[in-house]
Amino acid sequence: MKDGLLTESDKKAELSVIYVKALAISAGYITSVPEIDHDSIDLRVQAGGSIRPAIDFQLKATSSLDKAEDGSIRYRLKSKTIMIFELKLRHVSLLVLLELPQDESQWMTISSDELVL
Repeated sequence: MKDGLLTESDKKAELSVIYVKALAISAGYITSVPEIDHDSIDLRVQAGGSIRPAIDFQLKATSSLDKAEDGSIRYRLKSKTIMIFELKLRHVSLLVLLELPQDESQWMTISSDELVL
């Protein structure tokens, strides 16, 4: 769409949230997004039970991962992100990296029968 308001980067960020939310919801967990984000938390996933444990996620998406021959990947994080993760060792946080195809038209397909992310 030529009249869209989102940049490619915006779309990647939103798709990463939608992807993790879909996984959490299918497992029966609830999700929330902090109103004020001082800690680079993009999404919180919370379980049930009497304790209601939660995990905070920082989400990234890219269509250009640097893959090594041994199967490992490299993704450059900003120093602010690294610092936040180092400071939050006492708190459960995970970084999720969503790899998207180079071709944006393959990021999501919708038909009357299915939605494929």
